[in-house]
Amino acid sequence: MRNTVRNISIILLLAFAIGPTGITANDTDRQIATSEIVLPSLVNETVVFDSESLILNSSVVVTSGGNLVIMNSEVNFNGTASNIKVETGGNLTIVDSTVYNGTSRGIRGSDYGIVQIRGTEFSGFGNDVIRLDGLNESYGYKLMIERSKIVNSSGDGIQVSYSEVKATGLEISNLTGDGVKAELSTYLTMNDSKISSTGDEGIQADDNVSVVLDNVLITNTISHGLRVRRSVLPVYIISTDLKESKAAGLKLVDVSNTVTIFNSTFEDNEELGVDSDSVDEIRMESAVISNNSLGAMLIEGSYKVDVEDSSFYDTMSFVAVNSTEIHYSNIIPPQGTLAINITNIGSGNEINADYNYWGTTDIDYILNTMLIGDVSLDYILDESGKVLDVALLLASSTTSTSTTTTTTPPSDTSVDNANFSLALFPITLIMVIMVRKRR
Repeated sequence: MRNTVRNISIILLLAFAIGPTGITANDTDRQIATSEIVLPSLVNETVVFDSESLILNSSVVVTSGGNLVIMNSEVNFNGTASNIKVETGGNLTIVDSTVYNGTSRGIRGSDYGIVQIRGTEFSGFGNDVIRLDGLNESYGYKLMIERSKIVNSSGDGIQVSYSEVKATGLEISNLTGDGVKAELSTYLTMNDSKISSTGDEGIQADDNVSVVLDNVLITNTISHGLRVRRSVLPVYIISTDLKESKAAGLKLVDVSNTVTIFNSTFEDNEELGVDSDSVDEIRMESAVISNNSLGAMLIEGSYKVDVEDSSFYDTMSFVAVNSTEIHYSNIIPPQGTLAINITNIGSGNEINADYNYWGTTDIDYILNTMLIGDVSLDYILDESGKVLDVALLLASSTTSTSTTTTTTPPSDTSVDNANFSLALFPITLIMVIMVRKRR
């Protein structure tokens, strides 16, 4: 984990803050009325509405050269096909406004363009609130949304593909679909945001989506809090809480890159805290996994898993397959059984469980009850964090029959807390549950 802090520092440079829109208008551009205004059907120049009551009876298209700006206004999506389309390089900016009553999709696009939203609430939509489908990896949408809400609607809050999404201070709640659904080479960055009470995933990221979460709470979702599938791009989960989902807090499937988890919490989920299948590498530091119905973590088909300085309060088990390396240390589980079950052990496996407190220092109990499988164990911690030499404990015991292996100990029989960091293997490993409920 030596590079974890450096990597996080680099990623945090992506932290998003939308500045002023930079859009000004002459008096000739400004639309002024004393009653409700019906928006034009085509915007191909700069049009600004400020402090107005606007109504949409049909589709409004913002196209090349078009720059639609709505500020301090109410926007009523009144018609059955009402929406604002951003097409072919159009620009849409909505600031400090209220947008509501959409029976169709609210903001949509199937080309490329820019959408900026600040200080605005969307509510009462009968379908996806924002849907932007870019053309390809070179031409897509830039969606920037700050200090805004998407609430009390059907469908997804935000659905995007071939696009870039940067959100800060965003609240999404009470939807029938996903909070955010990102697909097809999309880059999703969220900071200081909350997603809650969704009818599906909090965030669903499929097919090469880069996910960066910093200080995000995802809670009370019908399915997984965050699901990432089929991606070759990295995932960063920083200072984020995935809680109270009806499935796993974090679901990872076929991620051919590194998933970095730092200072995050996975708790009170109805399945696993973390459910991982076929991930190149998982790096976890300073995480808390607790009170998940099916246990802390399941690891299948992962290439390398390192866990350090984390707390796991669930009874758990590790499941490792061929060519999986597992390292973990300084893990403090609860009192009771902590099972490590290694299946399909084969060449390339490395399971190292050193420097952990197992809820007891009874070496026979640890080896014969807690550790199931072929696990390297040289040192354990006592309740105070002091390092105890397993070889010496075995020498004083005549009843241990475990297959757990040890290596030749050093001349010193213990290491005090001051020197513990020198003895600690720099990168550590993780935990999982054998019994799982697959979605």
